[in-house]
Amino acid sequence: MRRNLMLVALALVGAVAFQACGDGLTTENNLVKHQNAIYNGSPASGGEYDAVVSLHQNSRQGISISPFCSGTLITPNVVLTAAHCLKGTRASGLAIYLGQSSIREYNAGTLSYSDFYMVSAIAVHPGYSSTTMANDIALARLTSAVPANVASPVPALPQSLGFTAADEGHLALDFAGFGTVESGSQYAFGDKLHVVGTLDHLLSTDRLYYYQPLSEGGPCSGDSGGPAFVSRNGTVYVGGMTSYGDAACLDYGVSSRADTFESYINAFTGNTPAPDCSANGVCNAACAPGADPDCEPTGEVCGNGVCTGGETCAACAADCVRKGACCGDGVCNTKKGENATRCPADCQ
Repeated sequence: MRRNLMLVALALVGAVAFQACGDGLTTENNLVKHQNAIYNGSPASGGEYDAVVSLHQNSRQGISISPFCSGTLITPNVVLTAAHCLKGTRASGLAIYLGQSSIREYNAGTLSYSDFYMVSAIAVHPGYSSTTMANDIALARLTSAVPANVASPVPALPQSLGFTAADEGHLALDFAGFGTVESGSQYAFGDKLHVVGTLDHLLSTDRLYYYQPLSEGGPCSGDSGGPAFVSRNGTVYVGGMTSYGDAACLDYGVSSRADTFESYINAFTGNTPAPDCSANGVCNAACAPGADPDCEPTGEVCGNGVCTGGETCAACAADCVRKGACCGDGVCNTKKGENATRCPADCQ
């Protein structure tokens, strides 16, 4: 992605968080310069890329034109990003840019402040560690919803479609973000770019690991918090949030996994995911009658406290298993809680 860059040092040996600290006033002496930049980035616009945003400092002096991190609009008024981007930041000190022009177009007079959204609330994961980079996830709520004609949100990957060992070595990760871009001896900010890499392996339950050699490219400083888009069954999701990597951005990168934090994300957005009514061997009591084939025959409701009809211990443990006893085995185990009301199959 041609990034060349101001870096935030971590207590991780040889690794840096991919966060630029540009405030529009930074001098060139504060920049860490590398001889080699990350290449193979392409302009990102349209489709899921419209939901990619940049994060800016907001103060009494105005909004900094230099982005310091990236993120993704996951609902009309919520942005998903990295914890190390927003740790210590107040909502009033943050502005979100959601436009299709390069930030650099501001100098040409074509960028409007109407493309910036103010923020009413910020949530940084309480378990975030700047030492280990665990739980590197944060969310920001906008003061107003983004109109559908401006950008369509891209949802975070749910646990039901989460990463598995079968994805390792071949699943495409489409990284996108804003960041610093080297142009001769000058440093310009804010080109929205993307580059496609491959998931190498699941580093842990909350992280994705990928190689990004010079020949392939990858995210770097300023791309922190930006998405690793993945496709599941023809739908694009935010699979990861750019977290950290090697200082030169020429070896490897790590993103936080969105699927691991589904509950945390939903608690902030207020979303209630649809119940899993698939034929997975478990009768979900939240499904409408007849919607879950594991609750057959139609009309049975798993989870209502009564083991009747076609419910079994395997498909409806909530109703049919009492202290290890199985309702329907022909024995009325009164010592284990079975009775005529709870287990009519055995106790009538």
